[in-house]
Amino acid sequence: MHVAAVSERRAPPTRAPGLGLTLAAYLGVALVLGLLPARLALAHHQAQFAGNPWILTLVGLAADAPFVVLIYLVTNLVAVPVAALARRKRPTARLLAISAVVATTLGFLFVLWGSISATEFKIERGLYPTSFDLGMGLADAGYVRSALGTFFLSRFLLGWVAALIGFALLSLAFVRVSSRLTRRRRAFEIASALLVPGAIALAGFGLHRGSPHLFPSIANWRVVESPFPVFARSLGTKHENVRFGYIALIEHIDLPPGQREPGAAALGLSPDAAHRVAQAPIDCARHPLAQPIDAAAEPKGQGVNADFASRAGAVIDELSRELVAHKPRLRVWHVALESMRADDIAALNPKAPAGLTPAFDGLYASASEPTPRVIVAKQMYQAGVRTSQGIAALTCGSGTMPWGFSTARDLGLPPLRCLPDVLKDAGFALSFYYGSNPGFDNQQSFLHYHGFDRLMTERDYVEAVPHRGWAVPDRIVMTQALAASGARPGDESQYNLLLSLTHHHPFARPEDFPPEVETRVRAAVAASGHEVGADHVKRLETLSYADFALGEMIAALEASPAAADSLLVVGGDHSTSDYLLWRGSDQLKAEERQRALARIPFAIVLPDALLRSCPNPARVRELVSQLSALLSLHPTSQNDVPRLILRLLARSPRISALPQAWRWHTLGGQTLSPHFRVARPDAVVAGIDSATQLFFVTQGGSVVDANEPAWPVFDLDAARRTTPTLVPQAALLSAFMTGYARRCWEWSSIRRQR
Repeated sequence: MHVAAVSERRAPPTRAPGLGLTLAAYLGVALVLGLLPARLALAHHQAQFAGNPWILTLVGLAADAPFVVLIYLVTNLVAVPVAALARRKRPTARLLAISAVVATTLGFLFVLWGSISATEFKIERGLYPTSFDLGMGLADAGYVRSALGTFFLSRFLLGWVAALIGFALLSLAFVRVSSRLTRRRRAFEIASALLVPGAIALAGFGLHRGSPHLFPSIANWRVVESPFPVFARSLGTKHENVRFGYIALIEHIDLPPGQREPGAAALGLSPDAAHRVAQAPIDCARHPLAQPIDAAAEPKGQGVNADFASRAGAVIDELSRELVAHKPRLRVWHVALESMRADDIAALNPKAPAGLTPAFDGLYASASEPTPRVIVAKQMYQAGVRTSQGIAALTCGSGTMPWGFSTARDLGLPPLRCLPDVLKDAGFALSFYYGSNPGFDNQQSFLHYHGFDRLMTERDYVEAVPHRGWAVPDRIVMTQALAASGARPGDESQYNLLLSLTHHHPFARPEDFPPEVETRVRAAVAASGHEVGADHVKRLETLSYADFALGEMIAALEASPAAADSLLVVGGDHSTSDYLLWRGSDQLKAEERQRALARIPFAIVLPDALLRSCPNPARVRELVSQLSALLSLHPTSQNDVPRLILRLLARSPRISALPQAWRWHTLGGQTLSPHFRVARPDAVVAGIDSATQLFFVTQGGSVVDANEPAWPVFDLDAARRTTPTLVPQAALLSAFMTGYARRCWEWSSIRRQR
């Protein structure tokens, strides 16, 4: 009796609100703690384009609030009743509080982890991830290792550590306070625990919906969205799964036949393709999308780039005759550099500091010499935001598609005769060099289908120190790729596709990182006069490392016996929407931002030994200069790259010897296609930028945001509303997939050589 009295005196009931209201306050603070690290980082990124970072943070929290409230309430509505039922006697407030803390902790960790992961994805790619992205990522061990580095980026590290500590202290305080709370009626406790979070959710929803009117600074760019509904919608897809769901979507979208011809024009195919694609009966030997290899056989086009395509085509044809007509053996190196954007290269952006990318700067400088040996494009724009879209562009010319899907990843294996297929038939050996898992994003299946007989990937390289990140470092991939190529038969023509990966989130230093690259980056940043944080230095280090590896590869190729028979084609696979560092402290103008998000470097290197082996080296250099001038003055699409390579090789003995029945391709194109045209009449290039937005480049060279997000879609209604400018392409593909592709999917319909 005495002990009970003492205990009662030590913990007298307080006049504080009941457990329900205290739980509601606990959930509200936990909501802010879980979201704030990601929202602050994203707001700082968005503020370089438009808006005040604090307003963006507030509106972002409001956008997330309804969904996080739901997550917390669901976990508590499960855990608290279970705790109550676990005791035969009436549970104490302390026990209920502990069960609420356990439940809320699960929700808090999910929100904290999910919001940070989704935010880094959005910073790099311009959109929030779907269940497809999560499933693909978690299925790849290298990606998981790499993704863990997200939490150690300085833009998140302090935030999530502080959030964890704050949540732990908050939970401890909640449990201690709950044991001293006055008892209330059960109905009151339940109502207050539900109604207060509900009010928070409604207030957040209202603030988010009204934000364009309340805060004009963000109304003119893009309303803040939440990652949670994006992910939830992808879980509720009507398709069996996202990847092959695109096949069903295209087959069942049922667009008017009249849209097929505009769809063919948007892909850079002749109008005849729109008519042939619906013809019956289906003959697998007559591909409906076939375009002639020989420029003279191509029908005259009415596209917006027809005149430029004719002028550039004449120069390329003569260059092909002078450069490769006497070469029975050729080795083509096609290098795609991960996330390499023009905005970070001083030769393409005068505001970028010199010294970050000396290899690329040197290539552009070489192209400006009186007798150049490098062809460059100063206005090359990306096709799509993902590597799979870049691969589709670089091999098939089809990287810009409605809804952001990829022909290399999302359509199974559509029978398209791409650059590798033509080269395979011409007797080229096809090899792919990559420092990671080729199964990621369906790359392995796509490459095998299009004739690649050798894939050198993550497990095939010899490393002095095993890599810790996502991929084998670029220097090792490039060095050992050159060695593997040199070990092949001496009379063999080769097409070697190399995909780098070091300059990829989370931008971890590779094991063979040279000290001189660190010195180079520090000096460049210091000379720039810009404030560059630790995260950005990490990215710049991997950017400069990739450029360093490229410089080594060019030097090694030039010094090798293969130089007399080699061409090297190099460019970015896409840009990145990571922070734009060199544009000053003011917010970016719309066109400046759009150009930075969409432009990539591109060059073709002709080794000195190759030029010396030509009958007329002086004429070759003149043509190289002419072609660079044309590509520098006129915007160019990444979708044009396979057409450019094929036309450069067209006069070579191997391609000249192709039988007439196989002198065709299905390559898309824009600048080099006489047929390209989209709904906007002044657009000479169309693509999807690194913020996952459709953009146009006009005849005057302006880069315009089309205000059409190229987000993944999961049903027919969303498909008709998303990227409407590109929907005619779906009309053409729908007829192709339901007809020819369904009957003639075997490799023999696109290639004579297995």
